[in-house]
Amino acid sequence: MSRSSDINIYKNIDDFLLLKGFPRSNYSDFCIVRFEDYPELAESLGSMPYLSDYFEISISIGYDVSVTVNNHTVNANENNLVFVSPRQIANWQSHEGVKFPSAESISFMVIFKPDFLSFAKDAYDIYKAFPYFNHSSLPVYNLTTELKQSLLNYLFKIYDEYRRNSEDSIEFIRSYLTLFLLSAKRELSFSERVSPYRNRAEEITFNFENMVKHMEHKNRPIAYYADKLNISSVYLSECIKRTTNKTAKQIIDDYFIMETKSLLKHSNRTISEIAYDLGFVDDSYFVKYFKKQVGITPKRFRDNL
Repeated sequence: MSRSSDINIYKNIDDFLLLKGFPRSNYSDFCIVRFEDYPELAESLGSMPYLSDYFEISISIGYDVSVTVNNHTVNANENNLVFVSPRQIANWQSHEGVKFPSAESISFMVIFKPDFLSFAKDAYDIYKAFPYFNHSSLPVYNLTTELKQSLLNYLFKIYDEYRRNSEDSIEFIRSYLTLFLLSAKRELSFSERVSPYRNRAEEITFNFENMVKHMEHKNRPIAYYADKLNISSVYLSECIKRTTNKTAKQIIDDYFIMETKSLLKHSNRTISEIAYDLGFVDDSYFVKYFKKQVGITPKRFRDNL
């Protein structure tokens, strides 16, 4: 763990758990915590804001706490399901005078690194597969009773296997977590019953980010994306700035660099071939662009892997 200003930065799961007072994880790249097991910790969730290199899923029922992600704050009791992506700044704060847990309280936090899942090579694969892990926006959901129970069933199975910690438990956990993520994607992505956005600007930003993730050549003008969304470039830029405090170009750059790093890490293609695949005609411009964003050349990045 390191510290930047007033933000804790966690690169491994145990650092996070130990600082919060939880026991070490059974696995280096996965952990599940049920807060009812630690009532004294649940009452003092709030601490210094943090960011990490892992993905986080939280589901809570009966906990009057606030969760803040990238300056967006919601009540976890009203928005039962929260997804936090790597490098998003998060914080939890229990409300003064509230005692936990009650007899009806249920709360899980799942933490995992992308390589825990067998189908994912890195974080970019998770971002592409699951829209609720958008890098810049905050997907939070107020679940129906039926959907709460459906997702909780998977979490209880994951939790039971985690506590069992037998030789084959990790494979069961991977399978149940994959089913949870796929079920959440099916039920949440296009459902009219639940929504990750509270206004038109958030909806546009969410759709823009999903489009960028799946665009073959991401490094296109803002006007190209605005046209696809049937809005003006100015309005698109305003919505994104209002929702994320980033520019549209910054979000495009973020995903472009994630994709480029993934290709450099997992592909045997030459840097020239990767540049061409990403839509660059001029290799030298690609190298300059990558170095400006990352601080080193693509070759140096690959050599350091």
